[in-house]
Amino acid sequence: MGQYLLKIILCAMLMPLWGATSCLSAAGPEAILEIKASFLLNFMKFTRWPSDNLPIADHEFTLVVLGESPLSVQIKKDLDGQLIKGVPVRVSVYSNLQPLRQARIKPHAIFLTEGMAQHWPQIANIVAGQPVLTMADFSDFCAQGGMLNLVRKEDKIHFEANPEAANSAYLKLNAQLLRLAIIVSTPSEVIL
Repeated sequence: MGQYLLKIILCAMLMPLWGATSCLSAAGPEAILEIKASFLLNFMKFTRWPSDNLPIADHEFTLVVLGESPLSVQIKKDLDGQLIKGVPVRVSVYSNLQPLRQARIKPHAIFLTEGMAQHWPQIANIVAGQPVLTMADFSDFCAQGGMLNLVRKEDKIHFEANPEAANSAYLKLNAQLLRLAIIVSTPSEVIL
């Protein structure tokens, strides 16, 4: 009964994404940004963190967005204050890596805009071994050790998942989520 209920909830949460992704040619730029932000929220909802890294009820779930772009503005607008497992999401947008480098922030999740692609190896080293969900919107992110990546193919938004990368950070991606993903592995010569 519990597994069946989980499937119904997952389908209900992802149903708007399936419908929305099927007609991107008719959608304007803002609608596409909203769809991408919705994907990120669901990625975080369907990821399990180690119990000692979960935010408690009176704290926040921290999402750091690296890179300033229309998408980062949309993520801040749509996701700030949303709930994940009863805890509000706090979205912080940074144009550079300084807050991460100086360890001023300890995010639960990081999203990299396309403009931050060249900084991914540095970011990967900063968060290595920590339970931080890494997400992006640029090609080959998962093949380079990222965990979840938005990809546009033809007229649809899909996503790639690298469960090995998530497991190495002590995170567990929901099996239902993985069934919808394009699974990507990190080649051994790229492992960061």
